[in-house]
Amino acid sequence: MLGDKKDKVSDVVNVLKVIKHEWEKVGNRYSISDIRIDSVKVIADVEYNLGRYKNIKSAYHTIHDALARRLKPDIPNIAAFDTLTEKWLRDNSLELKQILLGYAQDREQRSIIEQLFFH
Repeated sequence: MLGDKKDKVSDVVNVLKVIKHEWEKVGNRYSISDIRIDSVKVIADVEYNLGRYKNIKSAYHTIHDALARRLKPDIPNIAAFDTLTEKWLRDNSLELKQILLGYAQDREQRSIIEQLFFH
């Protein structure tokens, strides 16, 4: 689950896995932004406990930053991330998948992205 500074997709994929899991449980009873916020907290806790971060606050901010800024210009802000995520979950849109594949560093990352978006 560890990422590095050049890796723009691992944190995003980890958060999307949690979002997808939560979406399948709660559907549209909660906004995608609420689900995303909770999912970032889950991944931040995991990464902090793995020793990737010195404190939980920096873990949360770094994971959130992965969603809000690392994928610019393709995803310009967190609202655009939420919109693409909701399109994927509601309508099976593959736009988010294509963007992530464009940032994948290697075959392994592409495979992980493909698995996430497999229906």
